[in-house]
Amino acid sequence: MSRFLVMMMLLAALLTSACAKGQPQQSAYFNREQVVQQHADYAQLEEGRQQYAKLVGQEKAYQERFRVQLECLQDLQQLEALSRADYAEAEVQTRIAEYIAREDYALEKQYAVLDQQAEEKYAPSRKVLEAQAQNELFNLRLKLYVMNLKPEERAKLEEEYLATRGAREQDLETWKQERQNYYQQELDKYCVAREGRIAAHEQQLRGSLEPQPVRAESFIDQLASAPAYIRKIFIALDDKISKQQAANAALEKKINQDVDLAVAKVSHDEGYPTLLEAPPEQGQAVDVTRAVVQQLQKNKDK
Repeated sequence: MSRFLVMMMLLAALLTSACAKGQPQQSAYFNREQVVQQHADYAQLEEGRQQYAKLVGQEKAYQERFRVQLECLQDLQQLEALSRADYAEAEVQTRIAEYIAREDYALEKQYAVLDQQAEEKYAPSRKVLEAQAQNELFNLRLKLYVMNLKPEERAKLEEEYLATRGAREQDLETWKQERQNYYQQELDKYCVAREGRIAAHEQQLRGSLEPQPVRAESFIDQLASAPAYIRKIFIALDDKISKQQAANAALEKKINQDVDLAVAKVSHDEGYPTLLEAPPEQGQAVDVTRAVVQQLQKNKDK
């Protein structure tokens, strides 16, 4: 359902309510951000946003890394033109650049390896958390819909339901942080070892490489292949970023549509002629944020 159609439903509900009552009613407002955060898919949206930020940061890091490498290669080309006597140093730097490029490619693949290791290590505990949340929330919902409760008992049980769901969501956030900490620790270990390999390779080259005649064609070939390699990595990263951005936008749109439906229902049922997203600067208004959250959950359970 489009956002336009939802707003038309809300307007119709307000007009119907105004006509039925025959007199102005007290206005109401709700906190959209709080309602959105109670949506069942909000945790998934937050995870998608974090993944998007991670990809953007990774892209910036690659930009800086390759900028330095290309400048290094350009400097080496100038060294070769200035003096053949400096060719040995240029050869060492060229081979180091080649080795770093291979290590960069291996690092790109290592991200997936570490992510898989983290998933294998932490997936069982996540299943336990999800099962616990499902059982507790199911039992509370069952009491709400099956038991004949007094209004105050129902209100208390609804508060318990929201508190339980919030606690389980916090458990999941703690789990995510532990998984991320493990991932980062393993990545840091790999990066330390990577830097050690690069340093050892450079030391080996400087200790064994003797001055050799200039091999301009091989050196030029390396320069020519560098842009293609860089483009290949950035094309892949840009594709990941675009897909993640689109997925986040689609999920955010769905959440807001669900919220708008809940707002329209509360406005119609309670007979409020206006339902603002912030308290009015003048006059009084009723805060119906909790009612919208409850209606959102009811719609989700249908």
